[in-house]
Amino acid sequence: TYNFAVVIDDHLMKITHVFRGEDHLSNTPKQIMIYNAFGWIPPEFMHIPLILGSDRTPLSKRHGATSVEFFRERGILSAALMNYLALLGWSVGEEEVFIIKEKLKDFNPSDISNKGVVFDPQKLEWINGKHLRSLDLEDLLNEFTQWLKHVGKPVPEQDKDYVLQVLKICREKVNTMEQLYEFSNPFFNDHVEYDQEYIDKYLKLECSREVLIKSIEVLNKLQNWSVDSVETAVRKIATMKIASKSKTFQIIRGAVTGKLVTPGLFETIATLGKRNSLQRLSHTIEFLNKLR
Repeated sequence: TYNFAVVIDDHLMKITHVFRGEDHLSNTPKQIMIYNAFGWIPPEFMHIPLILGSDRTPLSKRHGATSVEFFRERGILSAALMNYLALLGWSVGEEEVFIIKEKLKDFNPSDISNKGVVFDPQKLEWINGKHLRSLDLEDLLNEFTQWLKHVGKPVPEQDKDYVLQVLKICREKVNTMEQLYEFSNPFFNDHVEYDQEYIDKYLKLECSREVLIKSIEVLNKLQNWSVDSVETAVRKIATMKIASKSKTFQIIRGAVTGKLVTPGLFETIATLGKRNSLQRLSHTIEFLNKLR
């Protein structure tokens, strides 16, 4: 029934070329016979190797998500997904990251691979990160806003220039919109939620209170709130030998973001601004008092 119906359908739609997976190879002779029986000219058929899962069997739901919607919800850009899919079955030279529309003029069916290729989610994520970081900031903001609305997350209400600066420093360490949301969230949320790892490893240290107090003292005196000025001030706190440099930096980092993995510490504090940074440091001292 399938073979009969598809021939009728393709003929009525005046299909001239059929590109499909090699799993349909066995259907092709049957369909050609039906075309001939009707006295119709068969289309050109091309059978493409299948995309495989990690076990080298045809990619399916049991290998994980395979729908476009899943990748959209994760925050994979459409340009990156098209880029990666092109790499899987098409010889496009040594270049791995590209805009698909720029490559179409060079497309030739003979360049399509004749071997099955394994789908690698990590490679897709890496390519997506490259696309994400190459976007103009305005375009990134537009993509980010559309993704937030699509997945039902709140859109930042802060000043546009502030949002652009946050995205600029956050996108350097992420590969998907989902990761960008998690990474940037502390900048858009006035209420800092401290990761338990930060509390256990740094905030509970005997030296943490003094580090926070000195941080407020030193940063409050800053007149020029630039990245360079903030860096000088934070390094000055580290030279006070209250704690090691790494511990000092992590105590301050967690105090202003609640997390231990963030954009650069100096860029983070500079972007948050003086008022916001000092408020968060003070709030962390209050939180520490309750812990003890």
